[in-house]
Amino acid sequence: MPTFVLILASAAFALGVLLDLGMLMMSPMMFDAPGSEQSIYPWLIVAAMLLYPLLTLIGLILAWLAHSRQNFGRAFAMLSLPLLGVALVVAAFAALQVMCGGAFDCRP
Repeated sequence: MPTFVLILASAAFALGVLLDLGMLMMSPMMFDAPGSEQSIYPWLIVAAMLLYPLLTLIGLILAWLAHSRQNFGRAFAMLSLPLLGVALVVAAFAALQVMCGGAFDCRP
């Protein structure tokens, strides 16, 4: 059972990385509005999106290493690293929405 969950999580997070890379390709458009390059929130969003693939890679490698050592609890704990990346992206978008009303050119 733990192997199946790890394989399923690996596939889901790999799909998430593909979606994240697609969003990163479009991220320069966040800086189209005049003054948006001085706002911290678009930069936070880009940084969080850049961190997600890295956290996914590290988390999956550590999870598979723990799984190979029969340490299933640690393997499942390492699967939370990609979830941290997702939470950072969501938090960055939420901060933009709350602080700037969704406008990329806001400077609070």
